[in-house]
Amino acid sequence: MFPRIFELAAGIGNEWSLAAFAIAALLIVVWLTSRRAIYGKNASWTVRLIVVAILVLAALPIVARAYLENYGLYRLRVTVEDPNGMPLNDAKVTSSIGGEPKRIEGGWEFDIPAGNRPKTGKLTIYGEVASAFLSGRTDIELSNDYNPTTRVRLDHDRSARIRGRVVDRHGNPIAAVRVSVIGYELESASTGALGEFDLAAHAADGQEIELAAFKKGFGNVSEWEQAGDRAATIVLGHQ
Repeated sequence: MFPRIFELAAGIGNEWSLAAFAIAALLIVVWLTSRRAIYGKNASWTVRLIVVAILVLAALPIVARAYLENYGLYRLRVTVEDPNGMPLNDAKVTSSIGGEPKRIEGGWEFDIPAGNRPKTGKLTIYGEVASAFLSGRTDIELSNDYNPTTRVRLDHDRSARIRGRVVDRHGNPIAAVRVSVIGYELESASTGALGEFDLAAHAADGQEIELAAFKKGFGNVSEWEQAGDRAATIVLGHQ
């Protein structure tokens, strides 16, 4: 019973609600003490009960907060949206402090014991739809609200790079080849002495992009390669 009382009191989020809670509790005590007076009980009991009620009301918020800080439970509700703000139901949702979310109507819910709350109160929620190369994150601070909500807006991941070499048909590196990602030709790079290049892919890790390579006397070629850590090899033949 007492843990439930503490939970109710600690759930009060502002001074007005706390005042209403205290007034309601005090009215109950006054009603009980008035009944004692009606039934002929000693009036001193009325005074004692009122004093006890005042002390309890003064201590209850402090005790309740201390209780929740050790044994309370944050129920963090998360919704995930696509780049257009539409809800997504097939995302993968994780948090910076671990824990598996459970599916609820309209999103996900993390049950976070107060004892696992980071010292700063801040944590990060991540969302991802790998098949669509969508990802996103949002930061939230756990404070006095034990039923917080947040949303994660996903966007196309364009953080990967594309690296590799340009060689001739015999596998020899070709320097001074202009290499670019189709659609981003202004960001083209020239290969070094070992035929190496490194470009922003404007895509996600693992996503297929089209590369173009050109050097006078060797002609040009375009081919699809995978962005990310996997090195690409472009073969450029003599004209």
